[in-house]
Amino acid sequence: MAKSRPWASLPAEILMILEEVSRQKDVGWASLASVCKEWQFVIARENFRQLKLRPSCLMAFERLIVLQRQLIRYIHLEIELPRYSCRQCTTSPSMRSMDQESLSISHGIWSLLRILGTWELANNGLANGVTLELSAYSPSDTEHWFKNYHFTPDADGNNGDNCKPDDPVHGWINGQQVVSPPATAIPRLFSMVHLGFQRDIPQVVLPPSVERLPNTLKKVSVFEDFSDTLATILVEDQNRNFTSVRMQVEAVRIADPQVGAAFASRSRDLEQLSVSYMVNAEDFFGACLPSWTWLRLESLALTSQLLYHGWERRKAIDALFYVAGMTALRMPRLRNLAIWNGREGNACAFIYYTDQDYAHVTWRGTWEMDLSPRVVEVWERVALESRSCPLRVTKQEVQGVIGSHGDAIHRLALPCLVVDPKSLWQIRREGR
Repeated sequence: MAKSRPWASLPAEILMILEEVSRQKDVGWASLASVCKEWQFVIARENFRQLKLRPSCLMAFERLIVLQRQLIRYIHLEIELPRYSCRQCTTSPSMRSMDQESLSISHGIWSLLRILGTWELANNGLANGVTLELSAYSPSDTEHWFKNYHFTPDADGNNGDNCKPDDPVHGWINGQQVVSPPATAIPRLFSMVHLGFQRDIPQVVLPPSVERLPNTLKKVSVFEDFSDTLATILVEDQNRNFTSVRMQVEAVRIADPQVGAAFASRSRDLEQLSVSYMVNAEDFFGACLPSWTWLRLESLALTSQLLYHGWERRKAIDALFYVAGMTALRMPRLRNLAIWNGREGNACAFIYYTDQDYAHVTWRGTWEMDLSPRVVEVWERVALESRSCPLRVTKQEVQGVIGSHGDAIHRLALPCLVVDPKSLWQIRREGR
């Protein structure tokens, strides 16, 4: 009998096929790990790369996941809250139920952090970088008024996209919400959560350098989500009855200039920074002092409310792009920059990026914007001083229906990641 060929001697395409099969996660795919040690490693790596946990399985997670810790790259803790009836779905949750929900969320988070805090650094996947996602929801949320709200897609990534709910009681006709939810129903999704830990929050074992987190953090991405539809409902309700809902909202997000200034100061030590909707780019650049330099910053993405149908504010927009260029002259490693905005019916971005031969400045939007000679000149200086290459300037029209800020992000094709792909999927689905 001929001996089996060593795995390393087989064509590389075989390993590529195995890796593709393991990513698809078809029924029974995990049994392939029994074929040989090489297959076991490939399949186990994909099997443990992303874990979705619930509080009820945390004890098993602590007991069983030992040798596999170094394979883990993503942990999603999903906390399921109690169901509510149709009679309850049109009324704000009581203070008692909100306290019970906060307790459930606090206990679940504390339990997971306690487990992670016991992991030894030598076997700890966290040392190599793990994303921790936390979510809490009631199964009733998608059974009543909010049928278009989902937290994660299913295995094939669509989570029932072909389903057209029909529920006239909750305003849904053939997949369309023809009646908006009452303001009192919205706190079912967005009520305040108080994380009242009765015990100290466990310290997760990480490399000692993380104890100096403000000095070692290199990449920051902040995305503040919103819903124009729900905000309008709440504002109108506030105008009618100020005390009917426990939350005060603005129809348009008002960014705090001090927050923009704080991000500007912190950005000097970063390699990548993306802040969406929480700050305005004009506040960020306005807070930058002439003496500041950004020796590490490679990628910067900021939103600006000036770019919301900004043809009425062209002078202010032009000044923003010019100041951004003057600041970029002190960012010698800058590879890409985006100043953008997006919401229903509007998508636009000023984009700077570099490739092997050129630097590029692009205006991409649903409306036209001509860049002034001084803006082009200052960005030519950026390209020459940082990359020693010529600058190409282009304009591109954004086409397609922009039903939400999620659609805007998708159509703008920004050179940097401003929101997690799963979150973007949720935003686009909710905005349909």
